[in-house]
Amino acid sequence: DLTTGYYNVAIGAEAAKQLTTAHSCVAIGYAALDAATGNNNSHSIAIGSGALGSLNDPGSNAGIYNVAIGSGAASNKSSGKHNVFIGGSAAYNKASGDENVYIGSQVAPGAAVESGVTTIGYGIASNGSNTITLGHGSATVFYGGQNGINIGSAAKPWGDLYVDNGFFDGNLTVDGQIMHGSGGGIFSGSKAITTTSPA
Repeated sequence: DLTTGYYNVAIGAEAAKQLTTAHSCVAIGYAALDAATGNNNSHSIAIGSGALGSLNDPGSNAGIYNVAIGSGAASNKSSGKHNVFIGGSAAYNKASGDENVYIGSQVAPGAAVESGVTTIGYGIASNGSNTITLGHGSATVFYGGQNGINIGSAAKPWGDLYVDNGFFDGNLTVDGQIMHGSGGGIFSGSKAITTTSPA
């Protein structure tokens, strides 16, 4: 069906079969990117059987710059731009949403519409727009490696910290307020605290 589209690559039965004016697309695998038609879906890459198989956004540039790698990755996504899906069936139920990154087999299986999301891990659910979620769906511990992990900095501090029945083993610097479970403040201001794990 290609008419004025250009710079496209399609490999596999029914891959990109309905492209007309879209350009700069890559579709590799059975029925990859097979619903996309016009220029509004340009610059999209689908690798894997059924990857981005439903994408066909009619809005002006509304379906551009999507990448899906993996069998069934983003297979039900019909609209949205600037998204990345990597992994078998990655976010396969997400029909729309912009500027998301989903990495992992069966990651973000829910159908909720969201934007600005980063979700990485096998089978882990995403948590709504403008959130970051990491880890296996059953993970219970997050390790920082030999030298630990610094979260935030003086220039770009974190907002709130919520801990559920946890403890700190090391140094904790607080510039703000520590809250206990019922919401009352233990102290306010800037303090450095040295803590150790319970015996």
